[in-house]
Amino acid sequence: MAAPNAWNAAFPDDVILDNAVLSHEVAAAQVVVGMTRGGNNFVSGEERRHVEADGFRHQILGLRRVLRWVETRFEGTLVQLPFGIIGKFLPSTVVTAGTPSVSTYTPKAAGTVIAVGDVLVKPRLTWNRGDGGTVHVEFDYGEVAEFPGITAPDMNEATFAYRILAVMDPDAVGYTTNNAPFRIVTTAAAA
Repeated sequence: MAAPNAWNAAFPDDVILDNAVLSHEVAAAQVVVGMTRGGNNFVSGEERRHVEADGFRHQILGLRRVLRWVETRFEGTLVQLPFGIIGKFLPSTVVTAGTPSVSTYTPKAAGTVIAVGDVLVKPRLTWNRGDGGTVHVEFDYGEVAEFPGITAPDMNEATFAYRILAVMDPDAVGYTTNNAPFRIVTTAAAA
C-alpha cells in the first residue's frame, strides 16, 4: 500500500508566497506603509469555548462557540519610518514650518483618548498566491497599539516594531459587539 500523499490539484494555486505588504487606505486607494524586515503577521485573536456539562469526557461536535476576538492584530518590524503617517503610529500634534520644511510631532498627553483621525483606515496585509492572485486580511480601522521606539544598532539600519490592533466603529451599519473585526479576501489571478 502506498503512503498517503497530501498532494492535490489546488496546492500550487493556494500556496501563500513570501512576505505580506502592509498598506492602508488613503482617498479610496491602498497605499503601502513601508518596507519591513522579518515578515508581517496576522493574529486573529479568536477565543473559543466548549460548552461544558457533567459527564462529558471529550469535546462534543456542535458545542464549541466563538466567545470573542481578543487583540486581533497585525505585527511586524518596519525598516522605513513612514513619515507621511507618523501621526497614526504616534498620535501627535504636528507643527510644520520653515524652509526647508520641518515637522515636529508632539505626542498627545497621557489620558487623551485616541481620536478617529488618529487611526489607520482599512489597514491590510496582502500576500501573493501561487496562481498569481492575492490573499489579504483587512480591518475597517487599525489603531497602532504602541510606538515602542526606534532600534538603531551600530552599522545597521534602524527598525521599529509595530502592532496594529483591529478596532470597530460602533456607528457602522450592522455593527454588533459580536462581529469579527477582520475579513479575509482571496483574489484569483487574472485570466
